[in-house]
Amino acid sequence: MRSKLAPLLLGGGAFLLTLALLVGLVAKPALLKAPLVNSSTTQAVSPATRLDSATGAQVQGEFQQTRSVGSHTVDRGGSKVAQGNDDTAVYDDYTSSNFVAEGGATSTLTKGLATTAFDRSTGAGKPGQFSDTTGTTGHVFKLPFGTEKKTYSWYDGQAKQAFPLEFVRETTVEGVAAYEFRQVVPPTDLGPLPVVGALPGSLLGEPETPSIPANQWVEDTDKRVVIEPVTGQQISGVSHTHVWAQTADGRKVDILTLENAMSTRESLLSTVASVKDSKSSAQTLGRLPWILALLGLLLLAAGLLLLRRRNRDRDAGSTPAEPLHAGTATQQVRSTGDDVHRRPGGSARLPQSRPAQHVATTPVASSGGLDDLMQADRPAPTPGRSRLWRGDRRH
Repeated sequence: MRSKLAPLLLGGGAFLLTLALLVGLVAKPALLKAPLVNSSTTQAVSPATRLDSATGAQVQGEFQQTRSVGSHTVDRGGSKVAQGNDDTAVYDDYTSSNFVAEGGATSTLTKGLATTAFDRSTGAGKPGQFSDTTGTTGHVFKLPFGTEKKTYSWYDGQAKQAFPLEFVRETTVEGVAAYEFRQVVPPTDLGPLPVVGALPGSLLGEPETPSIPANQWVEDTDKRVVIEPVTGQQISGVSHTHVWAQTADGRKVDILTLENAMSTRESLLSTVASVKDSKSSAQTLGRLPWILALLGLLLLAAGLLLLRRRNRDRDAGSTPAEPLHAGTATQQVRSTGDDVHRRPGGSARLPQSRPAQHVATTPVASSGGLDDLMQADRPAPTPGRSRLWRGDRRH
């Protein structure tokens, strides 16, 4: 049984190690990707100040924004299909914002739709691919899987440009470990004011002038983005957006100022739940190669141990007998009695020699033949030692 089990363990260990390499180098990168099909909605609120263009007064109230991100679909054979491929995902980003004055009056601020093609692994934008309208190489919806504590390029939807996003610190959001990044959006010219492209002269101290051309500018002096590092998904963020109109000669009129725009409590909890699920799946996939490698090494170790024991047992069964020590007989000793004694360890010991005893012999007369030949071959008796030799014996 041991002879069959050892090769099986060695083969199984080699297989698991190979599988670990395949999962780590092939399967893991192929599976750790942003989904082609996606749908999420977040809401943000902030105390705000807005320009009342009719009166020219700054009105206090609340800024409310709804952002819906979903797969960009195309019509194929009468059905909607998410656009993209193995490397690229395409999302529609629809944003609408309102301002609710302290008196309860609600007015629409912005509505916009942008389509973004981005790398499913790194989150970096891919301008010009599929139906992309954002046109950026910065990160839009997420950072790479395995986000690092470094600076990335992050797209700002207000400024319509990407700016550096610098790592600040580690933090925790609703029990989820995260990285906090900071971005500074410098004063950015967005072109002529929407719709009219100008300001009433009365807002600039020229009541007699119906309108004065002005561009729209935006900045954010302390924007924060919180990222879950395993998946690279955004959990939350904080914005301090400031929008104003500026004439060619540098005169400014504030349009909108957000004090501290962040996700609502309900929206945050929904996002955290989604991020937790994605993180769990990514961690399981990340640990799988290590688990397979560990199991493979254990099987190899067990197989080598059994193989070593089998070889040791085989060598023990074929060990030759211990050679005789010096001083013992060199010829094989055969005995059926107690003449041959065994020493500890199995070596043979010959019986001790006994003193030779002389036996008296009497010459037998013979007429020759075989007896004479045998007598002729016997050694001559030694004088003084034979009982038949009495000549010199003294009485």
